[in-house]
Amino acid sequence: MLTNLHFVLDKDFVENEGACILVSANNVTVYNVNINYIVPKNVTGFGIYSNGLDAKLSGVKLVNNTVNMQGNALLGGYNYGMVLTNTIDAIVSGNIINCSLPLRAVNWMAEIYGGISMDAVAGFAADSCNNLRLSDNHIRCVVNGVAQGEPTLDAVLIYACHNSTIERNTILENDYITRKGDVNYLYGLDLYLSNNVVIYGNNIHIRTSGGKETHGTAYPIQVTGQAENILIAFNNLSSYSNGPNIGIYSQNYYGKTHIDIISNFINVTGFASKHSWALVAGIEVQDSDDKIMNNTIIVGTVNKFERGFNVYGISYSQTTSGDHKYIQYNNVSTNSDLAVALKSGGGSSVSDFIIANNILNTRKYGGNRAAYVYGGSGNVVVNNTDGSKFVRKMTSDDYSDNLKFYLKNPFKGGGLSLGWLDSNGNSIGGKGDDKGNSINNGNNGLTNKKNIFGNNHNNSKSQAKVGNSNSTHYTYGSSGENIASASSSSGAGRSSDQSDVDDSKSYEVNKKIESDNIKYIQVIA
Repeated sequence: MLTNLHFVLDKDFVENEGACILVSANNVTVYNVNINYIVPKNVTGFGIYSNGLDAKLSGVKLVNNTVNMQGNALLGGYNYGMVLTNTIDAIVSGNIINCSLPLRAVNWMAEIYGGISMDAVAGFAADSCNNLRLSDNHIRCVVNGVAQGEPTLDAVLIYACHNSTIERNTILENDYITRKGDVNYLYGLDLYLSNNVVIYGNNIHIRTSGGKETHGTAYPIQVTGQAENILIAFNNLSSYSNGPNIGIYSQNYYGKTHIDIISNFINVTGFASKHSWALVAGIEVQDSDDKIMNNTIIVGTVNKFERGFNVYGISYSQTTSGDHKYIQYNNVSTNSDLAVALKSGGGSSVSDFIIANNILNTRKYGGNRAAYVYGGSGNVVVNNTDGSKFVRKMTSDDYSDNLKFYLKNPFKGGGLSLGWLDSNGNSIGGKGDDKGNSINNGNNGLTNKKNIFGNNHNNSKSQAKVGNSNSTHYTYGSSGENIASASSSSGAGRSSDQSDVDDSKSYEVNKKIESDNIKYIQVIA
């Protein structure tokens, strides 16, 4: 266990897999650690790295830590604030991750099958971490530079993490380096190849001056299939860009996707045109058998709307295979002609679909006239109003089975115990010192020499155990400022690297970051 440590770093830690703290054994807890790290240019650097590539890890807990990282991997290297690989049953809760990172092109050599190493930069990344619980964290990414290619940044990247829960996090992403007319690709929560995932109660907000017609993204949530039994519920999502923009985007090009999207607030503004790629939508789902219910959706454009522009509250407009089922109880407002638009074509169909009991408003029409289904058969558009007439409201009886399960099965802590803390938040089981010693005597810390690249798929057919997990913020401690990096295993001893840091070169920013109180999207000149 590592607790109440303070790191100020500006060096490369190759011997520690590039990490300030390296976890390479089971049942390790890292609690109340403060990391301020300026990563040297074009090298790999991580704040905390749980490395299960050589042997699967389990029971890792990262709780109430602060990582302030300035990544400089503009031309090479990998920079993640926190990263976990092949670590099952991990709890990541109550952390503050504040990253300044460059935009980098995604490596598509293996298409989407390259694991998290496809993306060179991220605030938080997890690969093949089944039963991950990412709860009550504050994750903020700010762009500090732009590389060539298709410059991309994920605030949170989740890859092949089945039976996982992502709940009550605040995820913020800002890029004012990229100018209007230039391209950037921003994602708040980017989910790949994961089944049985709950995304509940998060605040995800993206702001950028970048983007242009048909190119760029600023998506709060993206889901790439194969991804089944995904629940996206009670999230607050907003985004502003000068390019294509979507609040929740999913597509099934690489495999079947099934998503329940329930009771989210979505506010999106972007640049639209008649080109199919110039799409601005609250929800664009290219899936099968989705339920889209009780969402409040506001969609607008930075440019003046013209007839035929692709602007919708809920859409299925960029055709792939699959069909859809239910859109009910939503409240949708757009500055366009259609609030709901579902299109068939390209091997896809829109059949036996129900669009009912929604409040729909556009610049001209309301109610049933604001919804349109192109092609298909057996579709029903009924009892939609502009809000002036009664419309049936959703009750908890209408919740999807996975949402009912989540709400009825609160999380019990998964073995997370804070009993080793005294009333001041300090360890009572041992003391750390300014040389990086463990709080308990034991074997030396293990250093895993295998690098981060690789991908382990650990599919599980079990249902996710979901519920509530509280975060408790104790007083931040400090064991001195001369610690360079630490490697942790169960009952670990000395760290693997204890190089001194020149205080005059240290980089330190505020530990606490206030959440944005976003009520509307401001127009960026």
